[in-house]
Amino acid sequence: NNIEVDDEEDEDDDELLEPMFNYKRIEGPDVDRLFFRECATAIFAHDKFIVIGTSGGNIWVMDQMGNVDTHSAPVYRAHRVSVSRLAVDSTGSYIMSAANDGKVIIKGILCDELNYTLTVPEVARSIALTAEFARPASGNVFVVADRNLVVHSKGFFGYGDKVVYRGTERDGYITRTSCQGPFIAFTNEQGTRIYDRSVEHVLSVVAPKHDVDRLRSNKHPPQHCWLDNFTLAVGWADTLIIAAITTHDVGKERKRRVTINYSWTVDLLISGVSFTVKDNKWDEIVLLGLKVDLEGGLNGDFVDTMSIISSAPSISHLSSPTSPTASESAADHAPIAQLLILGPVGLNEYVVMAEDRISLQLKARTTAAQIHLGALPYDGLYFLLAPNFFLYAEPFQPEDKIEWRLSKGMLEEAWELATSSVDGDIKSRVGRAMIKKMIEDGQCKYATSRLKEVCSDSKEEWEYFVGIWENERMVTMLAEVLPTQKPQLEPECYEAVLLSALYNDILLFRKLVQQWNPDLYRVGSITDRTLHRLQEATVSNSESILSQDDEKSLYLALAHLYNYERKFDSSLKIYLALKDKQIFSVVDKYSLFEMIKDQITDLMAIDSGLALRLLLDNEYAVSPATVMTKTARQPKLQMLYLGKLFARHEGDQFADTAVKLYAEHDRNALLPFLKSSEKYNISRALQICKDKGLIEERIFLLGKSGNRIEALNLMISHHNRIDLAISFCQEHDDSDLWAYLVDEIVKRPQHMKLLLSTAGPSLDPLFVVQRMPMDLDVPGLRDALAKILSDYAMQVELQRGCHDATLADVRLLLTAMLQFANAAVVVSSRSRCALCDKFILGENRNAGNGRDLKLFACHHSVHASCAQELERKVLDRSLSLSILTNNDSSQQLVCPICTE
Repeated sequence: NNIEVDDEEDEDDDELLEPMFNYKRIEGPDVDRLFFRECATAIFAHDKFIVIGTSGGNIWVMDQMGNVDTHSAPVYRAHRVSVSRLAVDSTGSYIMSAANDGKVIIKGILCDELNYTLTVPEVARSIALTAEFARPASGNVFVVADRNLVVHSKGFFGYGDKVVYRGTERDGYITRTSCQGPFIAFTNEQGTRIYDRSVEHVLSVVAPKHDVDRLRSNKHPPQHCWLDNFTLAVGWADTLIIAAITTHDVGKERKRRVTINYSWTVDLLISGVSFTVKDNKWDEIVLLGLKVDLEGGLNGDFVDTMSIISSAPSISHLSSPTSPTASESAADHAPIAQLLILGPVGLNEYVVMAEDRISLQLKARTTAAQIHLGALPYDGLYFLLAPNFFLYAEPFQPEDKIEWRLSKGMLEEAWELATSSVDGDIKSRVGRAMIKKMIEDGQCKYATSRLKEVCSDSKEEWEYFVGIWENERMVTMLAEVLPTQKPQLEPECYEAVLLSALYNDILLFRKLVQQWNPDLYRVGSITDRTLHRLQEATVSNSESILSQDDEKSLYLALAHLYNYERKFDSSLKIYLALKDKQIFSVVDKYSLFEMIKDQITDLMAIDSGLALRLLLDNEYAVSPATVMTKTARQPKLQMLYLGKLFARHEGDQFADTAVKLYAEHDRNALLPFLKSSEKYNISRALQICKDKGLIEERIFLLGKSGNRIEALNLMISHHNRIDLAISFCQEHDDSDLWAYLVDEIVKRPQHMKLLLSTAGPSLDPLFVVQRMPMDLDVPGLRDALAKILSDYAMQVELQRGCHDATLADVRLLLTAMLQFANAAVVVSSRSRCALCDKFILGENRNAGNGRDLKLFACHHSVHASCAQELERKVLDRSLSLSILTNNDSSQQLVCPICTE
């Protein structure tokens, strides 16, 4: 039943237009009976049913599936000749038909109040029913047109008519009429007019855009479609005009006029016009017509097929040998049924959204007048009627669009639509086809990167593609994208990746073994294959010989596998042999220190810092004495270990050992240690420093042991370090030390200036001068004394300034305090007692008694009675208040709110 659609690329655009409709032939016993007996000549689509007129003058009322209800709406013969026009009112109660027998018939469905047969003097070329035709008191208006436009309405005495437009022979026949609200649109050879029944005159004339003499309306009849209540689309020959009725204020009157919104020329002989709906408004234009496949197209040397038929004496004459030109032209160039979807862009511009060429075996003599369109745009249904077939078009469903894109090789586009599909089978099929095409095109890396998107959380899809990648010998590419949870695949999938990496990418194999949870695969199987791989590499003539780096990586991966199997003794041997730092994390994670405590030296050789931290964290297992013994031949490791112990305030028993180690191997750390520790033997430390010639350390130890004079003599006499001597005296601030220092410097007058300039406040300059001989020649003495006097004067001036600033601050603070204390305490009519929260002056403001108030400088005001009550309660609790008496009456001079 599906009708094939030809999708051809435009010559100027390589993009393939996607069909918007799915076409299906309407079949059934009633439809077969119709086409068996006669041909279809007219159609009208209503929300309730479809009406078809035939060449035998019969009217068929069908549902949308082509079924006839013989009880409610049986087939009836309305005319003696073929039906040319059909119309149905908005309620679907009455059908109006016209034919070339000179009759216009209105017949009701299950009703006959308005049934009417009109005999016209001239053949009715077009008819129309108003939307409210069946409504009572509406006038039951219908329109019949030949050259003239006649409006019929029912009155008290029956139907009456009114000619609202009279046409001339030059104007031609009115071949299309339509009604919408108060408007009647009708088209003759001069154009389309819109008549307004409310004002009873024609609003405007829309002139035809095509060559009327070449494509006349009796051969290419115009088509009307009201897009809304005020917008009319007129499709005529190969042109489409969309006109809008607008209302404007002219003075005090509101007048309507017609404006052209769009005027397009299409490569199609139009047979029907409709529209699509979006947000309950018209969105795009739907055109049904014939595309005549002749050189030059519609705008070139077009041969009018109807003209050929009309000029021939009979149909058989077209195929007779005496007229070869016409017959060959008609036979070789059969028209093609086509459905266009046009999106408006500008006045003369549009974009083709869809261009469906419907594969129907049309005869060469088929014309646009023989193809009909019945549309229900708000339902998304479009009915196509030709003399010998009846089909409908419905919008493509997502599944249909996916199938079409797949058939055209548009896999990415199909996948884009399939991602929003709820049908998992469709998504799977599209994803597999897309990935397969990528692999065929050599885009393996790109295909791998798209697997997460295609497979998502589908276990079946992942396992399917693992098999595909394994067959293509590129399974290692899955290592970065293969999911390890949500979903978790079968162990064989992960093992396939691991084994491929084992023989092709050792680094990747090691990485995967470290990263993947061992529950994903069978660890024992992978361990055996790894050992087998190492054995193969040991064979000298094997092609699987590994480089040194690959062999190391493979052993480390094996160690991880042993850890997963809890064969820690084997894994630790590998780490120790390779001197790999991972041994520390393994020991810490699995608490394996007991297995490794005898290899402390080896651990130190791998990483002393990590080894020391491991030892300190497991001190319960190995005592510090054992560590010091095992590292006796590695003094630097001993120092690192002791440093960690001392940082934890432990290892005091090794203080003397630390002094010796620091003196021999790290002198910079010795003095800070001597200053910070109290646990070493000073005599031993002094001897070690003396043996090593360490001056500063000896000085510090002598000072610490109380031999300060000896330390000072060491600095001055033996090493001539006057600067150290001055610092030493400042640190201990002993008068005897200063006296000794001054006496020694007097013997060395060249250092006197340094003493005077650096001793500072710790040493009285007068004391130094008094101890100097009168005849002593001191270089730079005058400058040093001048600087001392200048510094003293500056200090005195600074003290005087500070004293003056303090006095000024005291004065300001005292003034502010007195001003606050002397400020008046305001008591107004709204002032409240700070204790009882009642008004101070009471309810009678004129009866206030000043003696009943207590006012405090803190601006609190209370009633005297309230204060006395508070005083009594405080005395009852044995608390004291500061109370003074005046004139034999108790006066509380301390604010009860502010005091403690």
